[in-house]
Amino acid sequence: MQNGVPLLTNGLSPDEASQVCRVLRYSQYPRGAIIFRAGELAHVLFVVLEGVVKKTYSNARGDEQVMGVYQKGDILGQLFLGKYRHRIATAIAVTDVSLAALARSDLEQLSTTIPRLSLNMIQHLADSQRETLARLHAVRQLNARFRLLGTLLTLARQSQETEQFWHCLPPGITQADVASIAGLNRTTANLLINELRREGMLGGAGRTLTVHRARVEALLVAEGVEILE
Repeated sequence: MQNGVPLLTNGLSPDEASQVCRVLRYSQYPRGAIIFRAGELAHVLFVVLEGVVKKTYSNARGDEQVMGVYQKGDILGQLFLGKYRHRIATAIAVTDVSLAALARSDLEQLSTTIPRLSLNMIQHLADSQRETLARLHAVRQLNARFRLLGTLLTLARQSQETEQFWHCLPPGITQADVASIAGLNRTTANLLINELRREGMLGGAGRTLTVHRARVEALLVAEGVEILE
């Protein structure tokens, strides 16, 4: 099972990797299952082994906002490692999902004896933060087109499925989810998606959507929206 959690075991000796894997707790969730809810006390983080998970937040009116999408290799639910102890969002299995859970107490103990584990976590969190900042930079643009493209580019980078130059959206993620992440209403998002398809930035038909990553990246860089490098 060590090869299934490269985030936690990369760079570790076989003995160190075995120590990590011994304390992991593996679980599976069917499509639509709640992994954790906003407001719950948190004490474990999760690594996605297979499938797609989305985090959502609902306001007092019950409006749901998609906050993020997580796929194989991503860390989920780690924010309690700081000073806050409760979940701020609800995690939902978009597809059938396999997860590895690591308790805070085990992580703290392992980090004292396996420094490389802490470095793996820091590097992954830094990369994730950089991607989040790039997406937020795009979402803050007044131009709805760039907000949508920034969101799609983030999802394309996460994609586990590609067809030559085209990156598929994570399985189970709908155009409504994309609109929610970008902070757009669904009608505006649909109009822009059709427009971007005609321009060759996006592909697919109907509800199927693919992203030409190189073209979208080049457009955002030219407009000063893409800030990763």
